[in-house]
Amino acid sequence: MFMAVVLVFLWQTAKPDALGRAQLRPSDYELALLDLVEDNELSWKGNPNELVASYAADGYARVNGAAAFITTFGPGELSAYCGMAGQYAEFVPVVHVVGYPTVNAVRICSMYQEMAKHITAATTVIDHVPSAASEIDRVLNTMMRESRPVYIGLSVDMAYETISGTPLDMPIVRSLPLNDPVLEANVISQI
Repeated sequence: MFMAVVLVFLWQTAKPDALGRAQLRPSDYELALLDLVEDNELSWKGNPNELVASYAADGYARVNGAAAFITTFGPGELSAYCGMAGQYAEFVPVVHVVGYPTVNAVRICSMYQEMAKHITAATTVIDHVPSAASEIDRVLNTMMRESRPVYIGLSVDMAYETISGTPLDMPIVRSLPLNDPVLEANVISQI
């Protein structure tokens, strides 16, 4: 079985979807995230603050189809929420990757993820190795399907955990499922 480090899985899954450059505001808990960005043929662009990183990712996504930005948890991510709310309102596919402290600390700091749920199409905090690959796939597929921002929190002690890389063989779903023809005909007849 092919194995991948959680971060490598995230970057390799995201890369085909035009996430060629990650916008970020370097800080405490995302340093592990940065170590593997360049190793996976992605580049990163530093920003003066988290809000600017969010807006830079917004612009990149509008031109290239999707984008990523990285912040630290807590006050850092809160600074980016105005940009994310705009991305949500205007259907801009951006993944906000948040560097979290250890798994034990994440469990007592869940309010930040709860806040993000109101301005994203999907959220997850990777704190459990067996579900890491499926959660990353679920969130990135939702981002592309709904063309809205998503949130992936990654605990600093999970970044280098090894997971199955098999899902990397399946591309992110980029098209919507077909409408139910009966339901579609019914709606059209009522219009």
